[in-house]
Amino acid sequence: MSHKKFEDVPFAFFTVSKDGKVKYANFQAELLMDEMSAFGIRRFGEFLLGKINGDNLVFKTPRGTYGIKVINSRKDYEFFVIALDEFNQPLGDIMDISSLQHEIKNPLTVIDGTAQIIAAKAKNEYIEKCAGIIQKESGRIKSILGNIHMLSEMTVTFDEVDLESFINELRDSIKIVYSKIEVRFRVLRNLTVIRADREKLFMALSNILKNACEAQGEGDIEVEVSIDPTIKYMDKEMDRACSMLRIVISDSGPGMDEQVMERLFTPFFTTKNRGTGLGLIIAKEAIDKHHGRIEVNSVKGKGTDFLVYIPSRIHPASGRQN
Repeated sequence: MSHKKFEDVPFAFFTVSKDGKVKYANFQAELLMDEMSAFGIRRFGEFLLGKINGDNLVFKTPRGTYGIKVINSRKDYEFFVIALDEFNQPLGDIMDISSLQHEIKNPLTVIDGTAQIIAAKAKNEYIEKCAGIIQKESGRIKSILGNIHMLSEMTVTFDEVDLESFINELRDSIKIVYSKIEVRFRVLRNLTVIRADREKLFMALSNILKNACEAQGEGDIEVEVSIDPTIKYMDKEMDRACSMLRIVISDSGPGMDEQVMERLFTPFFTTKNRGTGLGLIIAKEAIDKHHGRIEVNSVKGKGTDFLVYIPSRIHPASGRQN
């Protein structure tokens, strides 16, 4: 990979060999190495490689918290090291979303189209396989662009949502992808209809559930749906104070330490090498648009609870279970 394109990017970019030697560092990376050297870390390549191999992609220095984003690990490791505090501002303040999409989509369309032609005309199995990989990765980039666009222009339309069909659809969609996971819903009150944007709420809860499934791997994940009467939201449209619908998603996975929890809702932050770091951001944005919030409780080695609150806009009655 040519390193010229990384010379002027505002983040530290490294190429490190499998034995921990720094083979390339852009200007920002050199500044970071100088900073780390002042704190006593001399073999920075080995230090970063240890973080990557230990799947611990976040580290702290006296000056801040940094995240590692691996973009290639075939021959050498190529990755960015990003000061996470830089991503606390809204996406629209960081970049011109429309221009970004335009600049990426045009060459991406050419790459994807060319790969399709190569795959169709290839007489060599290896070339056909490589063309397929190009198409697959192009699709992944398109998906990321779609997520960024969604974040920058998300709106919600409130309507009545049948809770039973919503739960069944959510359960079935997770089961198809995560066959070793059983999602068990408990509806503590007789909730039959809620007012929400069905598509956006489904997307938010689906993203949180996918995270829980990937963390746990197999077994039961509990989802509890109830009304919390202790928290109120003043609904101007209905001219009354609404209690909050409370959805708790609980897994028994490995849990998270405080360092990771602090960065859960930071754009592009992920502890997975192939993750985009946008799933939970989209979930949070969708819940924010519902005038709600997300809380997270996690204990290392025991599991994680995601608590989702949105205004109920309903009149709860007695209890039932699904």
